[in-house]
Amino acid sequence: MGIADIRDNFRVGHLLEGSVRMVGSRVRVSARLVETDSETQLWSDVYEREVDDVFQIQDDIARNVLHNLEVELVEPLIKSRNVNPEARALAQQVSEIFQARPPDWVSRSYPLARRALELDPEYAEAVKWMTYAEWGRGHEGLITWDEANARIEVLEGRYAELAPESGFLDATKGFDAERANDFESAAGWYLAALEKELTDSEQLRFAGRFAMLVGKIEVGTRIMELCVAIDPLNHQCRRILTQAYMYRGNPGDYRRAIEVREYYLTKATGGGPYYSMLMMLTGEPDRVAEIMAERPDPDHPQGLTYLAMADYSAGRFDEATAKLARIEAGLTDYREHGGNPGMEPEYLYAIAKVAAWFGDADKAFASLMAYSESAQYSARLEVHHPVWHKIVDDPRWLEYRRDIGMSQERLDAIEFDPWLPE
Repeated sequence: MGIADIRDNFRVGHLLEGSVRMVGSRVRVSARLVETDSETQLWSDVYEREVDDVFQIQDDIARNVLHNLEVELVEPLIKSRNVNPEARALAQQVSEIFQARPPDWVSRSYPLARRALELDPEYAEAVKWMTYAEWGRGHEGLITWDEANARIEVLEGRYAELAPESGFLDATKGFDAERANDFESAAGWYLAALEKELTDSEQLRFAGRFAMLVGKIEVGTRIMELCVAIDPLNHQCRRILTQAYMYRGNPGDYRRAIEVREYYLTKATGGGPYYSMLMMLTGEPDRVAEIMAERPDPDHPQGLTYLAMADYSAGRFDEATAKLARIEAGLTDYREHGGNPGMEPEYLYAIAKVAAWFGDADKAFASLMAYSESAQYSARLEVHHPVWHKIVDDPRWLEYRRDIGMSQERLDAIEFDPWLPE
């Protein structure tokens, strides 16, 4: 990608380029600052240090960039603290594993995060990624949530000491409030995080997803576009940007969403359902079978949901009805024989989606009302999903939204429109 492409795609006025070479214990960094409109080189330099002093190079480059951009700081530039290079590399690996989110991301990231923290207990990023690893262990059931939360609380206390100016902890408090269905408090925490930092892609990811949750789709789109511009390697930001484009609901945005999703799928795992939805919205339902073929369980309700919808979109009504019947049979079998307690809500939600796509409002709402008692977080976000377009004008849709705490009156009362750079 050339300078003009970077300028146009990411809307940046200046580009800092460089290369790094290591010879033995010494590191050599070449850097240059380019004005993107004219592609004029404003400054260049070469730095050479022992690897233990590599962060001195970062400080030197920062000062030179400020000088050449004629930026005057209100406060002195903060000097970087020397960080153990191995700890930094390990923390970056944890970040990359998290963004790609392979099935074994927790088992891979936890020992790396733990080793990074052992090597440099004063490194705030190592502490941060250790909180992610502990959260992942709780999420995967490797430790109890009580144990995970106790460990995270200690780590967050340590992070507050090491990085008091960061908005990361405000964002995590927003996430906790959001999951507890306290959107009003969450909005305040996310705004506080963004007031402190607008250059951290993880905080932008949290805030952008929240904006979409509370129906501020345009705000969420702008936040996620900024997130991807700041950190093109944050694949989870790309995943959420796909949803933002899809929720905006026009054909041009659907095509943009497909482009983002296809890039995401080359770098990270998951995302088949939303990709399938985009195929149907853009008139390519026959591609859904190929997307869903990767799922190991052909009778899983989520896979059957999108296959049934694709058949219906392609005019294969008998096949679509047969797949819906398989989902309903799965629910009956579960109720008769038991099993994973989380499966009944999943069956109910799947039936509701398929029925809504078929335009069968009575069946859709019968399942939604039964499902609403155990509605998951994802269902709250998906009230903006295009799968419901055929039933949103039914008065029962408003009743369902009230039942899961997503009434339009509540969302409209939440103020969330943070300042973002142009």
